[in-house]
Amino acid sequence: PPERQSTRIIVRGLKPGSQSETLGREKRLRPSVFVVSVDGQNIEGIPGKLAIKALQDAKAKADAEGRGLTIVFRDPLLFKEKLLNS
Repeated sequence: PPERQSTRIIVRGLKPGSQSETLGREKRLRPSVFVVSVDGQNIEGIPGKLAIKALQDAKAKADAEGRGLTIVFRDPLLFKEKLLNS
């Protein structure tokens, strides 16, 4: 059988003292949320290795251009809550 590949990047944790931890308090960024897009490029549904490469490439480009990286997340708990309440 073909090897099963992940098609999502899931946040496992936030580095203490990092910008993600600081923003996480404000924006509800926490472990178990999914990465949906990086700098406008949708990475949902692509193999995990390609998604990680897209994230690394976008980070390198943002660093070279001296700007921040835009990452969009989806919280599966909020998504489920909205489905149940609609």
